[in-house]
Amino acid sequence: MPVAQILKYGFLICQIYFLRKLADKTKIFTPFSLFCQNLHSNLKLLAAYSLTAISLNLTVMQKSQTDMSPKSSRNSSLSALRVKFAQILQRKTMDLEKIYKDAGAFLQGHFLLSSGNHSQFYLQSAKVLEDPQLAGALADELAAVIEKSGVEFDSVCSPALGGILAGYELARAAKKRFIFTERIERIMSLRRGFEVGEGERFVVCEDIITTGGSALEAARVIESLGGEVVAFAALANRGFCKVANLAGSVAKASAKLPADKPFFALGNFEFEIFGPANCPLCADGSKAIKPGSRGN
Repeated sequence: MPVAQILKYGFLICQIYFLRKLADKTKIFTPFSLFCQNLHSNLKLLAAYSLTAISLNLTVMQKSQTDMSPKSSRNSSLSALRVKFAQILQRKTMDLEKIYKDAGAFLQGHFLLSSGNHSQFYLQSAKVLEDPQLAGALADELAAVIEKSGVEFDSVCSPALGGILAGYELARAAKKRFIFTERIERIMSLRRGFEVGEGERFVVCEDIITTGGSALEAARVIESLGGEVVAFAALANRGFCKVANLAGSVAKASAKLPADKPFFALGNFEFEIFGPANCPLCADGSKAIKPGSRGN
């Protein structure tokens, strides 16, 4: 790629960067900020690829002048270019942590999680999903991830209450039917006239998945009625379950999602959690609060 084009891309990146910073600062157009963020990241990927290609081509030219087998050298360098470009494409283009922080959804304190464990951090996805345009943009991205994987499904199901907005938006983005399960006397159930067809393929979607317990309960309800759960999805993973589309993600011992079903998410949040008996926050005299759907 000519140097002039690289300079042009560089100037465009700078323009998008300042637009993104302006949108972030004003916080008036959050979806616009997300658009600028993604565009800025994609342009950076293109520039990085171009610079990598030029660097490797220069290396090939230098080697070909001294190497007796320039064809072999060039093939080796082109292989290195493909590997490097693949690594670049695997980088995140969406800063999910920043989205949560900007929405006031990245909470710090002393929290009681649905699992009964304690944590210094809590993700209040309702604050992100209260903006319909932002919720739609995130769901569009998640739907694209699932489509790219090749997983085919007919409907989306979410466990109430936290997963309903995320699941509904995913169904809208994927143009699928949506239903939800809910707890009746602590037992996950399907009500409100919802039905599951024999062999109907479902993606079970949450806003946040920690160990995956609630999602697994919803999946068992679907399967008990003759449906098939083909995948799980969430806006974010709290680092316990393996995410199929995120490199380096591994399942921890406490993960409850089945290993034979893919789990898709837009990002990982890895927070340290503690059992009530060994929580250092409790030892300091702090009391855990539950800001989610099962508490206040």
